[in-house]
Amino acid sequence: MTAYRREASANTNEASVERNAACARLRLSCNPSVVAEARRAVGRIEPPLPGPVADSARLLVSELVTNSILHGVAEGEGWIDVIIERRPRCVRIEVLDCASSGRRPVLRPVDPTSTSGWGLQLVDRLATVWGVETGTGTRVWCEIATA
Repeated sequence: MTAYRREASANTNEASVERNAACARLRLSCNPSVVAEARRAVGRIEPPLPGPVADSARLLVSELVTNSILHGVAEGEGWIDVIIERRPRCVRIEVLDCASSGRRPVLRPVDPTSTSGWGLQLVDRLATVWGVETGTGTRVWCEIATA
């Protein structure tokens, strides 16, 4: 596992977010349309996240799910598991692609004029801490401070 710090094939989506829940668990198909469902799950976390934290969480879950669809999932097969968990001092987001080859995402410099390639740059800039775990697939996670 590496942490970075700043100084089944699924045809349907399954979501589990209980009322007043501090955790959302989603199993999403490998289709770009699922990114919106991951963003909506942030808003169902209770108690509600502070506005700027919720905004960052929606952006980062969008980026991580999109990256998994574009770079991780083996030819659109399988599914993506997403966990969004409110913890005492942070919100943690995990995106797991079990079908990927286990290739590690790499933080690369991006041309400021580029319209793509910003995913991990945004994670690095907005998250308090983030990391990658490989083994059975690839899990990219991040935490955003709430206090």
